[in-house]
Amino acid sequence: MFTEETKRKIFSQVISFIAIAFSVFQLLTVYR
Repeated sequence: MFTEETKRKIFSQVISFIAIAFSVFQLLTVYR
């Protein structure tokens, strides 16, 4: 069972991870 605060922390971490992965993917496509 997750509390609301824990869910929010996990959600924000997932969002930041996706944003970083997306920017890295864009860099790879630019420099190919």
